[in-house]
Amino acid sequence: MSTLKNFQNGVSMYRLVLYTLVAYVFVAIFLSLAGVLFFDPRAILFQTLFLVVAGQLSNKLLARAFRAETNAESAIITSLILSLVVGPLDPLSNLVPLTTFATAAMASKYVIAKNARHLLNPAAAGALFTALFAGPGASWWVGSGAMFPFVVIGGALILAKQKRFTLVGAFVFTFLGFSALMGARVPALVTASPLVFFATIMLTEPLTSPVVLRFQIIYALLVSVVSLGTAPETALLLGNIVSFVLEKPARYTLSLKQKRKLTSDTYSFIFYATPRLNFTPGQYLHWSLPHKNPDARGTRRYFTLASSPKSEDAELIVKIPPRTSSFKKALKNLNVGDLVHGLDTTGEFTLPKDENVKLALVAGGIGVTPYLSMARYTLESASRRDVVLFYTNSSKKDIFYKNVFEKAKKLGWETVYVNSDTDGRLNADMVKKYAPDHKNRLFYLSGPPPMVDAYKKMLTSLGALGIKTDYFPGYKS
Repeated sequence: MSTLKNFQNGVSMYRLVLYTLVAYVFVAIFLSLAGVLFFDPRAILFQTLFLVVAGQLSNKLLARAFRAETNAESAIITSLILSLVVGPLDPLSNLVPLTTFATAAMASKYVIAKNARHLLNPAAAGALFTALFAGPGASWWVGSGAMFPFVVIGGALILAKQKRFTLVGAFVFTFLGFSALMGARVPALVTASPLVFFATIMLTEPLTSPVVLRFQIIYALLVSVVSLGTAPETALLLGNIVSFVLEKPARYTLSLKQKRKLTSDTYSFIFYATPRLNFTPGQYLHWSLPHKNPDARGTRRYFTLASSPKSEDAELIVKIPPRTSSFKKALKNLNVGDLVHGLDTTGEFTLPKDENVKLALVAGGIGVTPYLSMARYTLESASRRDVVLFYTNSSKKDIFYKNVFEKAKKLGWETVYVNSDTDGRLNADMVKKYAPDHKNRLFYLSGPPPMVDAYKKMLTSLGALGIKTDYFPGYKS
């Protein structure tokens, strides 16, 4: 189990989806060879290869035409999804529809876009366009009963990474509930339909689905109800449009102004953002840094902003050990004036609107960044809050921006520094000592997943008023 968790933490969300889709294709070929799936295995293989090549070529040509960045990984994912929902067709006798599938899917990323961000799920857009203008649409053959166990396993891995259980759950239960009322056989809808694949692969596509929880629920309910009377791809595209209207996502260009070393392996990167970032303290930004030869972690990350919304600068604080990902190497090698792109400042790990709520914040190492943003905003706003911050590190030398938290004392912040080399790990006795009213405090947890899980159990046993955890995909990066 620990090996599986390490794999999930060590691979980016996009790369995990890529590996999962490749596995689906190979499983389908094997099952077809074994006579379990009644498809031509050669058609599956050659259709997949054709769509991947056609998708890459059209993506590069469109990117050049629109003077936009290309993302080979994203294009391959789209092509693999298409191969699992159309046909399987023999490429030699179906050149027009297959080429249309690939080209229309990639074109949707550039033509139907705002601020260089696509609005529609590319695979769904390609399937609908082809059905309307170039022949057969989506067959959703991946929903065959023989594929069900494998799609469930792959979908579970992806959901465990994304943590979008509410989104998928709301969609599935609403769809099945209404289907049952309409007289459908629910077991067959689950095991012999594209329901699980659609929900875990397409519905949750990061750039076209909401991030805020309440919008996720609206999106899930809408797509589930509409899909009862129309094709899944049509329902999804309508949901994508509503998602865009609800969240009004933004794209930012960030120019590096300064970088400096805070500790032995922690670095600060200060950017000038165009347009100016609009966010709430504690929220994160989806960072995009294309670079040569990206590793399994990919070219995108989710990092919390350490700066205050009132600041003209956007600060990113990252831990970069000697052995690190290609993304962090590229980030470390940035020079002043180099550009990085950001998508969507979002997240719900933010301070309560009621300033009278007593808080206890627990940070593990680099997990202090959302609290740094909160403290800076508190100082700039001159707003008082009753806050106890437990700032845990391996040693004293790992502490950074201590001056900010010390200044926040005048506005109600008390910081407890816990260094494991001298104090041991944060424990229940320490919480009771420095936050004797812990049962009346709302706790926030930010740090590596194992730390968050361990402290959550401890605080639950202490009877904390409530516990809020900081989550965004791919903490280890």
